[in-house]
Amino acid sequence: MIDQKTYFVSGSSSKKQNPSSRLMSKSELTKIAEHELGETKSSRKKALKELREWIVSEGSRLDCLKDAPDTFLLRFLRMQKSDVRKASHVLDNYVTFRTNTPEWFENLDIQV
Repeated sequence: MIDQKTYFVSGSSSKKQNPSSRLMSKSELTKIAEHELGETKSSRKKALKELREWIVSEGSRLDCLKDAPDTFLLRFLRMQKSDVRKASHVLDNYVTFRTNTPEWFENLDIQV
């Protein structure tokens, strides 16, 4: 099981190498988000608050996300450069897909 404070990052140091993954700490990930996305502590908190408000406004359909950790929601915000409207759309698609195709998420044997 992966510690919630550990993240994977893809990339390589040379174009000639195959892509690789490495573990990244929460602080490293935060620094990259600050540098590449212009994310600040206040913008992160604001975007998380707005995304959580959207989750609540959707009612029982998204009850599964009401206690989602910030780290989970930040994935969707960061992939959409903190655009809450776009992140909510991607998150909605994710939940719909997981709901409609549960067999794709059962008995996963992920090797780390």
